[in-house]
Amino acid sequence: MKYAEYHIENHIVEVYNTIGGVESVHVNGEEISKGYSFFGRDHFFKIGADNYMVHPALSCKNITVMTIFLYKNGLPLTIENRFASRIKNRKSRAKLILGLVLGLVGGLIFGFTVTKLVQWLSTAV
Repeated sequence: MKYAEYHIENHIVEVYNTIGGVESVHVNGEEISKGYSFFGRDHFFKIGADNYMVHPALSCKNITVMTIFLYKNGLPLTIENRFASRIKNRKSRAKLILGLVLGLVGGLIFGFTVTKLVQWLSTAV
């Protein structure tokens, strides 16, 4: 699953992570670093004469959120994660739809169960 996309000097840097913990970093679609890590591992690469490091880490506030730190020549970069900003609205909408569907299904199951219970109690008496 893609976690981040950065645009650096006409290059696209993408960070991926699988459920099994395999992280990879791609520059312009080419995999340049890959490794297994459950909590995040550092990935190093070069663009031109500059050295970059990607440091994925789990968020302290929410362990389901992956935070990506990007460094250029040892200094932190503060550039927008374009992938995260694009999916933010989609995730909110997906959570709303999932909540509605689960609520509807739960309500139907509850209503069906109560109806059957009432029918069973009325025939038992």
